[in-house]
Amino acid sequence: MARSPRRSRTAALRLGALALALASLTAMSQALPARADDDREAAANAAAEAQATVNALQSQLEGIDASLAQVFIDLQNLNAQIPGAQAAYDAISSKGGRTAITLNYWSGSDCYQNSWEATLPYAQAMPAKLKNVDYLFLSVYETACDPHQRPSSSDLSQTLGKLGEIFPKAQLGIGEVGAQDTSDGLSDTPNKSEKERIANYYYGMHSDLAQKVGGRYTGGYFWWYFHRDAVQPLQGSGGDSIWPTLQRLLTSGL
Repeated sequence: MARSPRRSRTAALRLGALALALASLTAMSQALPARADDDREAAANAAAEAQATVNALQSQLEGIDASLAQVFIDLQNLNAQIPGAQAAYDAISSKGGRTAITLNYWSGSDCYQNSWEATLPYAQAMPAKLKNVDYLFLSVYETACDPHQRPSSSDLSQTLGKLGEIFPKAQLGIGEVGAQDTSDGLSDTPNKSEKERIANYYYGMHSDLAQKVGGRYTGGYFWWYFHRDAVQPLQGSGGDSIWPTLQRLLTSGL
């Protein structure tokens, strides 16, 4: 004998609730014509109020569900990053190697989607083990924020100072800078002048940052797009390479 398809209990409950609601509305509509005009109007008003209450409760529940789901997803994303970092820390430190963590510098909530991504709260929430790294760097990209950010040396030194309290053993510095392009989701690719402006601006902060952060400041300044912006152009005419600019900055007292 053929077996009838099984329906989930959730689906059955939903169908049952729908059937009950339809039956109630049908009974109410059938009873309306038999009532006096005043009773009919009162019943219609009561039905409308009841429906409005149901709609409001449903909207609230849907909002709560959506908020809880987003929080759960945010926590999953945050927690997913930690085990890999801990494993890397254990593997490197057990061999006597030096460890480093690079965090994004965000000037405000225009730079990220989830509240847990804010630089300092993210750092504070990290496991105690990871706060023993040898180096703590900041990654700075102006176009990662909308509107674009352009932190001053004071902005960066203040953040590095606070991170120094969270990572008490770490040397502090700027880990990454660069000019993002269409591969990062931007609508266009920056020209050579824009790349050189960014390099001059952030590499040029070195003296100020060293003075403001103090003896724990270690520099850094890894140009993330070095191959694209410095090496590849040299394989052609070389006219668009920013290597001469980077070379000048790197040899001028960094």
